[in-house]
Amino acid sequence: MILGGAAVKANNTLTFDYYLDSQKILKKYLTRFTEPMFLEMAEKRRALLKESSEQADSYDSAFEKAVNEATHINDFCEQIAQSRFYDHLKVEKHVFMKSQQMYSMDPAKRATYEEQMATIVAAQRSKAPSEMTREQVLEAI
Repeated sequence: MILGGAAVKANNTLTFDYYLDSQKILKKYLTRFTEPMFLEMAEKRRALLKESSEQADSYDSAFEKAVNEATHINDFCEQIAQSRFYDHLKVEKHVFMKSQQMYSMDPAKRATYEEQMATIVAAQRSKAPSEMTREQVLEAI
């Protein structure tokens, strides 16, 4: 996918197509980059879940910290990647921020955006989903 120059409208926002295409590129490479790290974090969280019955007092705080850590790292990676990507494309920060806000507030465009991002993430995952028996599911809970 080739983006070309930034398509900025008169109201200082990116066109929706340009915004969506650029976000797809970002999501594709960001997912590839962060997947191994997040798989490792997921394993650690699962280990905390298994320990939960043995250490009820420390479970909540340790598990919450692990979830918060993963969320913060994901947000940080996205912010840094967006900043550098749009700097490289010579899109001013206020133009990107205004575009992001405008398109996230439009229900139809937000739905399109979320569907496209979910498709990208699913396509980039290297770990295939695995079938679990009923016993395995119940044991994991």
